[in-house]
Amino acid sequence: MHMDTRAGAARQSGMQVITVKGQRLRVSIRPVDGVRMPLVLMNGLGAQLEVLQPLLDAFSPSFEVMCFDVPNIGGSPPPVIPYRPSSLAFLIAHMLERLEYKQVDVLCISWGGGLAQQFAFQHVSRGHTCCPAHSAGCPSESAWDGGDRHAIGTRAGATSNTTDA
Repeated sequence: MHMDTRAGAARQSGMQVITVKGQRLRVSIRPVDGVRMPLVLMNGLGAQLEVLQPLLDAFSPSFEVMCFDVPNIGGSPPPVIPYRPSSLAFLIAHMLERLEYKQVDVLCISWGGGLAQQFAFQHVSRGHTCCPAHSAGCPSESAWDGGDRHAIGTRAGATSNTTDA
């Protein structure tokens, strides 16, 4: 089944820094043909995106994956003013818009589970499936998929069971 998940031109592959609503964010994108739903990884508090590399390596190379450093982590500079979960979810929605993602699957790890929950609450139309993996602050049922916690790993072609909580 073909899913047109992007609005326009191809995304730049690899590590890059983009500006979203005045905030610089370091992102890493492994783009593919746009046939499958892109996967956005929301990492734990204080963990820069390089921590996710072993997980990225477990997914099929035909699956588009995007991850990012939240403000003040890794390659993303501190915000001008402190942010709340609601303002960070707002920033993520605008980051997805800037990168021309219409809708995404979300895999959340640790503190990223709370962030994904806030994102789902504020931007329900942007998320397709949310899968908590060892997440704190994320309910046992996904905000988007009615609790199918293994859906993303299956669709992404994970070589190991990375979605067990």
